[in-house]
Amino acid sequence: MRLRSPGFRIGAAYGVAFSGSGRMLGQVGRQVVAYDVPARRAAIRSQWHYPHPAAITFSRSDVWMAVRSTTGAIAVTDLATGQPLSRLAPETDTADDSGLRSVADEYLVEACSSGTLRVRRAGDLQVEYLEQHPADMLGPVAASAAGDRWVIAFNRRQLGAPDRPRCRIEVRSWPLGRGVRTQLGDQFGKIAALALAPDGERIAILEEQRRSGAAPVFDISLITVATGSVDCVSTHAAWRSHRGFAWSPSGDLLVVGTESGHALLDGRTLAPAGHLPGEYSSDAAFSPDGRLLALGYWGHGVVLPVTDLASWFGNDPASSEIRAV
Repeated sequence: MRLRSPGFRIGAAYGVAFSGSGRMLGQVGRQVVAYDVPARRAAIRSQWHYPHPAAITFSRSDVWMAVRSTTGAIAVTDLATGQPLSRLAPETDTADDSGLRSVADEYLVEACSSGTLRVRRAGDLQVEYLEQHPADMLGPVAASAAGDRWVIAFNRRQLGAPDRPRCRIEVRSWPLGRGVRTQLGDQFGKIAALALAPDGERIAILEEQRRSGAAPVFDISLITVATGSVDCVSTHAAWRSHRGFAWSPSGDLLVVGTESGHALLDGRTLAPAGHLPGEYSSDAAFSPDGRLLALGYWGHGVVLPVTDLASWFGNDPASSEIRAV
């Protein structure tokens, strides 16, 4: 199918992210690339990152982009010049597929599978705040569009133990170390993904449920932050991974990576709205104005106009007629 303007194709993408203005789109995969979205072309091909880049984020005012590798190395690149502003060498050889989030133009937040929650200053990458949770693997982390509300998943390390300790979610206000904290119970299985609605009022979680002798299934739940109540749940054996989970700015659409592509769901009812087949789906991100949807695949990625989603996303998850990759 022909990709219409303002859509365009990007390279292999393990992670994708739009800048605060939506003018730039970042891709991490075999290469680290920042695209000029209006021009639909690569603006920066960064040579300053470390091996195995896995996460990317931008400052709110499009001053810099930051990339984190699976070894914990971080590189912050000036968007005007493409030159490095600050770099942090790898701290470990252990693979740590942790996300990276920015706060305004000042801070970077890491929620690590080692149990470390860390806030760094973007200018020099020095640690501003640190928490250690040795019993937990910190899972996905999400923030509201304004950056004032944060959601952090705490996955228990001994999840396969006979007593199966449960996982929990914390909702915090910024700053993370001094703001208000609310815990949404110890009621969850492994939290593979979460997304916070742009207004910060609802959470979508992708929860792995394992049963003896059976393949895992995944539940997507919508939770109201103020009450902790679960508004609706949808179950599917093919929903997976901690990537490819994104809410549209309007809150009307939710995208989740599946074993065979990306699924489009109604953001209020979780009713299926379409499926786009593709091999090795990874990340997904909506532009801040809601006009574009970037989808990452290990082969390559695609940026689609939201007005064309009905043409790209078919109703049959097994259909091979429409493919992104």
